[in-house]
Amino acid sequence: MKLKFQKLDRQHALKILNWRYPSPYDCYNFNVDTVQEDLCYLLERKNAFFAILNPQGELEGYCSFGEDGKVSR
Repeated sequence: MKLKFQKLDRQHALKILNWRYPSPYDCYNFNVDTVQEDLCYLLERKNAFFAILNPQGELEGYCSFGEDGKVSR
């Protein structure tokens, strides 16, 4: 499957903010009380978030190439 990376836009960010993961992955859920703050964070250019789209253009995931996406050693 070929995936496409594109700069995260508002529509995709809002979908991501509503994703809910079951335990033990629920630590990745965004807080419903901070949606506006989290939306601004995801869309902030310096954080370099990208949407990952399938061949049909549907959102499959997201990633960051900014500081947030770096793994510390």
